[in-house]
Amino acid sequence: MFKNIGNGIKVGGFKSRLFLYFIIYVLYSFLILGLTEFKFNNGIVLWIFVLLLLSSPIIFWERSIRNWRRKNNLSVYGNIEEALIQMDVNQKVAREHQAFKDVGIIKNEKEKDLNYYFELKEKGAISAEEYEAKKKELL
Repeated sequence: MFKNIGNGIKVGGFKSRLFLYFIIYVLYSFLILGLTEFKFNNGIVLWIFVLLLLSSPIIFWERSIRNWRRKNNLSVYGNIEEALIQMDVNQKVAREHQAFKDVGIIKNEKEKDLNYYFELKEKGAISAEEYEAKKKELL
């Protein structure tokens, strides 16, 4: 149950995060207030202090989620489940591409481009000067 709540907070939109924070806050409040047998006749200042104390972990958690989302160029208020899946796929593809490059299955793009322009020069589609200019640009 708590894993699902944590995942919902991580990927959910602002409304779903707010709802889940409320659930956690209520459970946390009943747990803390029930264990300490807190009496509310001690004054409003103490009541406000307890509320702030109970809500501070949730406030810091939301702040860290927003900072992480901003750092990764994700929506702060929207549902980011699809964006996280796409980021995961992009990372896997990048790792596979790098592995193919390391093994030599994929040639370096500069070599491919240089060979392409060399073939164009051999066919007469571009002049030798244009080929040399592209060669200097690529190398």
